Amino acid sequence: MDRAEAMARDAIALYLGVAVRNVAVNLEVVLPDPLRADVAHAKTTREKADELQVEAATATAEAARALVKGARLTVREAGQILGVSHQRVAQLLHR
Repeated sequence: MDRAEAMARDAIALYLGVAVRNVAVNLEVVLPDPLRADVAHAKTTREKADELQVEAATATAEAARALVKGARLTVREAGQILGVSHQRVAQLLHR
């Protein structure tokens, strides 16, 4: 598929006797319904995962602040509790 657009543009330009730069090609991939459903499910799942990643980062930062600033734990202790490195806790505290 990577080369299909360029190959089609070259072939059309040659057939029409025009410069390749004057040919526009718009490829549309048509998948059978089961594959289309699989692709849609994969995209939706990735979008949800991205959203959850942002939510997890926010929750981790909030918990890190609560542990270090509220509970007066060290960044090392907070890291151990949160399951992240002390360096990551330090980064989260500066966000």
